[in-house]
Amino acid sequence: MKKWMLILICSALAAGFAVPSLADDAALLTALAAGGTPVLTPAELAVPEGEDGAVLKMLVGISPDGQTMLWRDSSHGLCLTRGGEVIRVRPALDRGAGDPYGTLERQLYLSLTGYPGAEGVAWSPDGKYIVLTDKAKAKQTASAVNGLLLLDTETGEVFQLLAFNAKDIRSEEYGSVLEARFDASGRFIYWVGRVNALSRYGYSLYRTDLETAETELLLADLGVIIQGRMLYEDRDESWLLMVSGDGGSGTAQDLYIRYRPGEGMEQTRERGIPSARLLGEGTVYSAGTGYGLIFCAVPDTQSGQARRTADSLVRTASHGSSLLFGALNRITPEGIDLTHYWTLDWDMSADRDPYVSSSVRIGMIPQEAVDILIRLYQDEKITEEEQQTVEELTFQRLRYDPPKISSICQSPGGRCALLCASWRGNAWFYLLDIETMALWPVECTETLVPVFFGSGLNSRFRPGMVWCDGDLFLINNGDFRAFRLEVR
Repeated sequence: MKKWMLILICSALAAGFAVPSLADDAALLTALAAGGTPVLTPAELAVPEGEDGAVLKMLVGISPDGQTMLWRDSSHGLCLTRGGEVIRVRPALDRGAGDPYGTLERQLYLSLTGYPGAEGVAWSPDGKYIVLTDKAKAKQTASAVNGLLLLDTETGEVFQLLAFNAKDIRSEEYGSVLEARFDASGRFIYWVGRVNALSRYGYSLYRTDLETAETELLLADLGVIIQGRMLYEDRDESWLLMVSGDGGSGTAQDLYIRYRPGEGMEQTRERGIPSARLLGEGTVYSAGTGYGLIFCAVPDTQSGQARRTADSLVRTASHGSSLLFGALNRITPEGIDLTHYWTLDWDMSADRDPYVSSSVRIGMIPQEAVDILIRLYQDEKITEEEQQTVEELTFQRLRYDPPKISSICQSPGGRCALLCASWRGNAWFYLLDIETMALWPVECTETLVPVFFGSGLNSRFRPGMVWCDGDLFLINNGDFRAFRLEVR
C-alpha cells in the first residue's frame, strides 16, 4: 500500500479520536433525555497492510492522544500505525536493562499472542509507550511474562525496563510483573507483581522511575489478584487497588485499597460477602468523574453444593448467590459502595410486552435480603422467616428470568457505561448514566452475541468491550469487530 494512502487512512481514523471531555457524555445524555435512541452500527475501518504483506486484522487499542493505533496482524504479532507509517513491533535486546537472562524474545512472543489481556492496554499519557502485561499468563506460568516490558510506539521496539530471572522462583533475582500503569505525569510506572530482592510476601505494589529504572516497594502482601483491570490512579494522585485477601481472618474477601504516594495505605474497604460466594471480577473507573462500576461474579461452586446436600441453609446460600449473579456495585465521588447491588429486571408495570429489551430496568436488590446473606455467609444464624425472604426473591427472579449483565465498559468521559446483557442466548445492550443510574436500551443494526466479562469465551479479545475515544467501540462479538454509537 502506498504511503500517501496510509496517511489518508490514519488521518481519517485519528480525526474521530479527539481527547475526550465531560462534554462528550453531556451531549450524549442531552440527546437521550430529548428522546433520542442510541444505536450501535458496525464501523467500517480501513485496514492498512503491514510489512512483508502481513495484514493488520484487528484494532485492539488507541492511544490517549488518538494518534497511534495498535493492531494485531495475521502473523500473530502486533503492529502500530502512527503518522502514516505502519510500524512492526519487535524486540530491542540492547535497550533498557538489556536481555541478561536471554528471555526477551520468548516473553515478547508470549505477550503478543492474544494481546491484550483482560486488563487492557496500558498507555503512557502522551501515547509514546505501552507497558505490555498479561496478568492471566503471568499468574498461570511464573516464567511466562516476567520482565517490565515497554513498547516504544515511535519505533516499535520492545525492551525490558526491568529484567528478572524466571528460572528459579526461589532466587533472589526472581521477579514477575502482573499489571502495570503509568501515572498521570508519565514518569512513574506503578505495578503489581513479585520481586524477591525487595519483598518475599507474595504480590506487592511497586513504583519504577521511567528515566532511571529505580524501583521501590510501596505495599507488600496485597493478596490474590482479581480478574480484569485492578489498578487505577485517582484524580488526587492516590491509587485504587482491587484484590482478594483474608487479612488474617482465614476467609477471603474482596479488598479495595487506596494507596497515597508518600503516605502509604490510607484506607481499605472489604466486601461483607466472602470471595467464595461473590467475587469482584473487574472494575471500570474514571478519575475524571469519580464514577465507576464493579462487576460481580459468582464462583461456580454453590449450585453443585446445594444439589449434594439437603441442608436448608446451604440451599438458601446457593439461592442468594444466584440472586447476586451479574450484579453491579457502584463507585461515586463519595467512595466505593460494596453494600448495594444493582441488577436488571423486567418492568412489569409497563403496558407492553415485558419480555423485550425495551422493558428492562435496573434496580437495587432489596437491602434486607443482602443483609441476611451477609450474616448467613459469615456463619451467623438466620431465622426461618429470613430464609424464606431470600428464597422467595430468588424464585421470583428464576420464574421471570430477567436478563443478566455479562460485560461492561465505561465511556472515556467517565459518566456513562455500556452494559451487555445476556438473555436466552441473545445479546442486549444498554447505556447507563452511572450518576443517576438511568438506563436506555441500545438498538443494534445486526444480531450480536453476548459478551462475557472475564471468560475464556473472550479469547479473541479478552477485555470483552472497550469504549474508545469518541463514539468507537471494540466489541468481541464472536468475530471481533468495531462499532460506532449513534443517537437517532
